Amino acid sequence: MDNDPCYMTWVTAILSDLALVGGPTLRRLTFDIWLWNRLQLNSYIWGNIQTILNSPRYCSLEEVRFISLGHVVMPEAMGYDKTREAMHARLPELFYRRILRVSDGKECTGKSSCQLCRYGN
Repeated sequence: MDNDPCYMTWVTAILSDLALVGGPTLRRLTFDIWLWNRLQLNSYIWGNIQTILNSPRYCSLEEVRFISLGHVVMPEAMGYDKTREAMHARLPELFYRRILRVSDGKECTGKSSCQLCRYGN
């Protein structure tokens, strides 16, 4: 995900469209995110993402995972712990529903369907 607000409108558009066709049965969503600064989460779009994912159309969601690998490739990116803390603060409703996960990619299941395998873990 590119966290520049002018580039993130596609995220809300896709989530809105997905809610119409698969939202009621969707169990998991996974995003790749790189944060350099928690101010990147100050955009209104993050509020829209949370609102969409908390709508009745997404009532079956069990997990919304943000994989944070930016610090692996670029040392100046926020580390995993700070990214997790920032995401919990920015998306509190998902956090309180216990569906928000922030991952550093180390818990790969090794299955072919594993979203983390594409990162070589």
